[in-house]
Amino acid sequence: MERALRGELVGPAVALGVAAAAGLSTILYSTRIEPYRFRLRRRTVPLRGLPPALNGLRILHLSDFHITRDDWRRLKAILRFAAVEAEVIAMTGDFVDADDEAEARLAAEVVGRFRAPLGKFAVLGNHDRFRRGGRRVFSVLRTVRFSLTGIEDRDPDLISTTGLPHVGRLLAASDTRLLMNEACPLTFNGTRFWVIGVDDNHLGFDDLARALTGVPADEFRVLLAHSPTILPAAEAAGIPLVLAGHTHGGQIRLPLIGAIAIGARRPAGDAGGLLPTRTGYIHISPGLGSSRSLPFRLGCPPEATLLELVSA
Repeated sequence: MERALRGELVGPAVALGVAAAAGLSTILYSTRIEPYRFRLRRRTVPLRGLPPALNGLRILHLSDFHITRDDWRRLKAILRFAAVEAEVIAMTGDFVDADDEAEARLAAEVVGRFRAPLGKFAVLGNHDRFRRGGRRVFSVLRTVRFSLTGIEDRDPDLISTTGLPHVGRLLAASDTRLLMNEACPLTFNGTRFWVIGVDDNHLGFDDLARALTGVPADEFRVLLAHSPTILPAAEAAGIPLVLAGHTHGGQIRLPLIGAIAIGARRPAGDAGGLLPTRTGYIHISPGLGSSRSLPFRLGCPPEATLLELVSA
C-alpha cells in the first residue's frame, strides 16, 4: 500500500517539476536569449505604379529601439546594422523607453552612427514621451494597459504633452530629419518622391492632412508612422507605402495562436511583416527592443528590415 501511495505521489511531483522547469526555461529564453537574436531581413516590395527610376530604391526600416543605459548587449547589436547599405533610413519611433535625457542622448548617439545617401528620417513613438518620474505603480499598470489594448491615455502624469521630448529635441538638432506632421522631398535617379512623417499617432499627436500639405498626389509617397493604426487614413489618401512599428511583431507569438497582443487596435494577425493594403503595402516592423514593462520576446526575434522597392 505504501508503495502504491508513493507511486501516486511521485507521478504528480515529477509532472510538476517538469512543468516548473519548462516554465523557468521559457522565461529565461524569452528574456535572456531571444531578445538578443537580432536579424536583418531583406524584403522586396512590389508596387504598382512605382516610377521606373525608383526601381531598386532601398529603405532600411528600424523601429522600437527602447534604448536604456543598462542594456549594452542591445546597443552593440543595433550598431551592427549601421553597416547595412540603403538609400534611405526610416525610423518609426520608440527610440527610448521613457523620456529620460541621458537615455535620449544615448539613443541620438546610436542613430548618429547610421548613414544613408538620401538621408535618415524619424518619427516619434509613445514611449518617447513617457515621463520617467510618472512611473509609479499605477502609472506602470496604465502603461501596460494601453500597451496591450491600444487605448489612448494622455494623462500628464504619464505623458509629456507639451513640446518635444528629450529624444525629439536631440534628433531634430542632428543630421536626422525628424518629421512632425510634415513631408520632405527627395530625388533618386532624377525622380522626385516624398517621405512623409506624422507625430505619434498612438497617443493622437498625428495630423496626416497637415503632413500632406503641398505634396502632389501623383508623386510617389512613403509614410512613416509609429502605429499601424494610421492605415485607414493612409489608404484614404492613396499612399502606396506605409512604414510603422509599435506592435513589436506581437513580441510573444505562440504556436497555432500567433501574437497574443499587439498594443494597437488592429487584428492580432496583422502584428508584423509586409502586408498588402488597398493602395499598396504596409510594413510593420517587429522592432529592435522591448519595454521595461514587458521585457519578453518569444517566437518573434528583434529585426531590422531592408526593403527594396520594385515595379509590380
